Amino acid sequence: MVFWLLILPSLLYSGNPVPDWARLQKKQPTLRHAQWGLHAVYVDDGTPLLELDADAALTPASVFKLLTTALALDKRGPDFRFETRLLYDGALTADGVLNGNLIIWGGGDPTWGSDRIPGNPGLDSLMRGLYNSVYAAGIHKIHGDIRVNISRFPEQRTPGNWNWMDIGNYYGAGAGALNIHDNLYHLWFRPGPIGRPARVLRTDPVLPDLIFENHMLTGARGSGDQGYIYAAPGSQQAVLRGSIPAGRDFSIKGALPDPARFAAQKLKETLIANGIAVSGGTGTSRQALPDNVRLLRRFHSPPLRTIIEVVHRRSFNLYAEATGKEAARAMGFPASDRGFARALKAFLKEKKIDTEGLRAYDACGLSPDNSVTPRLMTSLLRLAARSPWFGDFYNTLSIAGNDSSGGFFKRWGRGTPLENNARVKSGLINGVRSLAGYMSTSGGRLIAFCFIANRANASSHTIDSLHKKLLLRLWQATD
Repeated sequence: MVFWLLILPSLLYSGNPVPDWARLQKKQPTLRHAQWGLHAVYVDDGTPLLELDADAALTPASVFKLLTTALALDKRGPDFRFETRLLYDGALTADGVLNGNLIIWGGGDPTWGSDRIPGNPGLDSLMRGLYNSVYAAGIHKIHGDIRVNISRFPEQRTPGNWNWMDIGNYYGAGAGALNIHDNLYHLWFRPGPIGRPARVLRTDPVLPDLIFENHMLTGARGSGDQGYIYAAPGSQQAVLRGSIPAGRDFSIKGALPDPARFAAQKLKETLIANGIAVSGGTGTSRQALPDNVRLLRRFHSPPLRTIIEVVHRRSFNLYAEATGKEAARAMGFPASDRGFARALKAFLKEKKIDTEGLRAYDACGLSPDNSVTPRLMTSLLRLAARSPWFGDFYNTLSIAGNDSSGGFFKRWGRGTPLENNARVKSGLINGVRSLAGYMSTSGGRLIAFCFIANRANASSHTIDSLHKKLLLRLWQATD
């Protein structure tokens, strides 16, 4: 017994068999050569229930988003709303001719023109609203350009070390000062015979300048979306590879090459289609707004708590990236991936959380170069539980086995003590499966946990099942 206490001090707690069970699982073929970090503590006093490689620096995938949302709630508050402005410069004549430019000033709102959040105007409704604002101002002709000002977040949208396989697809769309329609488009295909090419039909919305090199094949019926769009941010050329299922016309989602440019072009088209002539072109600017601009209208996003619910429950990368950049700006750092990394580390140090093992290259967890320790994550979860914004953090997490969670967690844990109990965030990228959140034990005490598996010789489903079994054993832990 003395021998085991010497070599496994972090795995043995009196009356708690969970660590021994976890250690046995680590010896199985699925995890023998993997990195598997586990940490679980009581939220009230920090007493550990489980530690296994809890200080290992591991790639977290989307559980990293919990760091971003905690930072944003702390520095901006749950009622914060992003703002976008419609402006003009130059002179407006009595007969409705604007001798100047119409300007959209981007405030970083990731929800602008998105119908992902109920009640938020989608792209068509947004364009009608912009047109109505221009018309109501008495502008009937524009002798100038339609411009988008992106000075609030002037640096590149997409983090530099996201994978090439990801950045042309919707989940690899970076966040800028002007985001629109979730920075995505739908690309429609008509499948052919199995194993033969699939034909590109159209994009929605229409992107007339985007050119596709199509290598997409038709897969078996029911094979799902196995297609990828390879494209650099800002590029109007994309390569299509992979497969889409045989049967009906099928769509995949891509990242808009240049959301600000698209917004300017879409607004110009809308104005012209509704009888407001525009003689100039479209463009973007990273320079500060000139002093002579006049405000036509302000647009406000849903409150931050609502955006964070999408981040937590739908794991939407764009919203996490925009939220992280805004939080960095609130702390006086640049609204960029590097600025966010500096802000996050400063925030954690301010809260007395050890940042050893932390590497942040984005705000959403898509980068394979991110790293955290499970102990850091449970420390963050304990911090959240002591914070005035905890309700907005906790109540927007997915609820195990609850219909409101949708997707994976709708059925996960159903019929077990996890149902309507565990509040969770998961993560998944190549070679990574993770889970973090809260759960009340059989004794009624709240615990915080973080499990991260890197390079396991098993499917994500197998790791999910293992993590569920681990939580069920923790639920039975003695207080």
